[in-house]
Amino acid sequence: MAWRRRTLVVAALALLTLALGAAGARGQGVPAATGALPADGEWLGVTNGGYTMGFVVAGGQITKLHFGVDAGGSCGAGEATEELAEHPPQIEPDGSWYFTGALFEFVEGVFVAPERTEGRIVTPGRSLPSCPYTEANFAAELGRVPTDVKPEVLALRHRGARHAELRPNLILAKHGLSFYRLKWKDFGERVTTAKGKAGLSVHGQRHVWKVTARLSRPVLQPAGYEVYSTLAYTLRGPIKPGLPIRRHAVIDML
Repeated sequence: MAWRRRTLVVAALALLTLALGAAGARGQGVPAATGALPADGEWLGVTNGGYTMGFVVAGGQITKLHFGVDAGGSCGAGEATEELAEHPPQIEPDGSWYFTGALFEFVEGVFVAPERTEGRIVTPGRSLPSCPYTEANFAAELGRVPTDVKPEVLALRHRGARHAELRPNLILAKHGLSFYRLKWKDFGERVTTAKGKAGLSVHGQRHVWKVTARLSRPVLQPAGYEVYSTLAYTLRGPIKPGLPIRRHAVIDML
């Protein structure tokens, strides 16, 4: 597996963590099988993270697979091309197919029509190195890239950087202010709100409030995904005089 990033050797503990993370996950988040079977040829696709993917179908098997993914954390983004001539994934009679990589990442799809497949690419989380669980949906069609895949919307962890999680429970804002334990409603829509905690450390003292946060104004990025550009928040609880914070504020996250 040739990733354009650092992934050569993983400790046994990390492999165990990956295996546990992947266990029981197959079949979740993919369309129901319809029994459609594909035509042979080159299939081209795209994920909702803006990465390309594709594969070759020959004789009821996936004989070559290429996909890109952002694994987040220390793992970063990368692309993989798998030559599957020796052990090609079989396309099942119901039109489903499944591939597992050397690091327990997996790609699974369902042919919803003879010329279209939909599915997901999953990288299970692990601790060595620190990489979160990630999941991206994809669609692919025979001989062409689908144009109807909706870009995913991502929050920004801090200014100028992409957050790796679709529903982040931590957002770092200006002046050391952080929002955490966030529980989102309608994440991925044009406007999403969350309730959680806000924290600020000043001169060694930690100040904590309840917070209502709102992300809005998604902006399309060159890679094909969108990021929320505006964060508005309201703090609940007493604010000591002199703290560099306001009860209500709107922050430009770009």
